[in-house]
Amino acid sequence: VGHSSLPPRSVTKNHRFRRCRRAGLYNLNMSESYQRLLSFRVGSRLFGVDESKVAMVANWRQPTPLPHAPPAVMGIVSLQGRMLTVLDLRKLTSAESTDNPPPQHVIALRGDEQLALAVDTVEGSIESPGDTNGSPVEVLNVSELFPLAIQGKERRQRRF
Repeated sequence: VGHSSLPPRSVTKNHRFRRCRRAGLYNLNMSESYQRLLSFRVGSRLFGVDESKVAMVANWRQPTPLPHAPPAVMGIVSLQGRMLTVLDLRKLTSAESTDNPPPQHVIALRGDEQLALAVDTVEGSIESPGDTNGSPVEVLNVSELFPLAIQGKERRQRRF
């Protein structure tokens, strides 16, 4: 398809970034990394997701916990009639875990997996990772979020 571009040097040194990139969490393909992104913060880290993959942004709602769910799955919420699985990016990306305030927003994603992300602040829309005043943006690969969250767990098949 194409070669991945190298991330900024400051991001390359980050061990968590390399681990998550190997797992497919970050998508740094040149053709896709310079699309319009919705940027948001989780802790001190700045993330971005392709705006075409975002269904809506809502104020925080406490998810209903799911028994035996992996640590990165906070639970489920209902947004505009859709039941969404809320993922905790702090646990998914091994971000800082001491004295973290509760998330302030839920970002509902488009797609078959019915996912939402718990985030601290929504920064806004940017044209490319270079539009962030020097802060490196960790661009999320939405198609790999759910498989990474349930890694090592059995996945139930849909019944129709």
